[in-house]
Amino acid sequence: MPRIHNFATLLVLMFLLAASSHPAAAQKSAAPQLIERAKSPGPALRDAITGTFDGKDLQEGTAWIGRGSDFFFATRAASLPLLMIDDLPGPPMNQLTGTDLWYTAATIDQLGKLHSFYYTVYGAKFGGKLDVPAFTSFSYQQPGVPSGTLSEKITHVSKIYDGMKSEYWIYVPAQYKPDTPAAVMIFNDGGGYTDRNGNNPALNVIDNLIAQGRIPVTSPIPLARPPTISSKPTARNGTARSRIPCAARSTTP
Repeated sequence: MPRIHNFATLLVLMFLLAASSHPAAAQKSAAPQLIERAKSPGPALRDAITGTFDGKDLQEGTAWIGRGSDFFFATRAASLPLLMIDDLPGPPMNQLTGTDLWYTAATIDQLGKLHSFYYTVYGAKFGGKLDVPAFTSFSYQQPGVPSGTLSEKITHVSKIYDGMKSEYWIYVPAQYKPDTPAAVMIFNDGGGYTDRNGNNPALNVIDNLIAQGRIPVTSPIPLARPPTISSKPTARNGTARSRIPCAARSTTP
């Protein structure tokens, strides 16, 4: 127990240092915001789309964002793309004037399950995803449930793999107390879990579970996917120690 206590305290100290060393990051738009902006299309909608979605996802036709049953789809295409949701025709796509950006809002009524989408352009299948979740209300912030605080991105330079940099965040739940041991949860490839309004609102779920007493006070550490490395580790258990440096140090005698 003392080691867990020391680990949780170390997490908070690292979080405070990171928060004081980095400026606030720009906020992406949530699905309801994009849907509202789409009612008056123009430069503001264009900027919101390109600021919310990764350029590669827009180019490849895999960009989407949802909240409950409300969804927003966007893509780049030279000609009109036809949206298919669960193999059925979706709402028509709209083109932003003077661009190759197409967008639409859609409603998916069946919550709590995965859905799929893709486009067709001149009859050819294009883009899409097979694992689009329509979350229930439990995946979003609930009235009366306190939210914790997420640090800015922290970068760790490996001493085991030459040139490898690991990026991660630390989330401190609102119920955390320095004199009480806390649990820790590691999300590998968890960079997408840091956005409460994005497509993987894991922080909301953790807050709701803590508030209901279904899990103990838990501090998640999402790890961004590391770059491919060609060098060999210079120490045993190199991968684990390099990916989770603070955990390795705090749990090693």
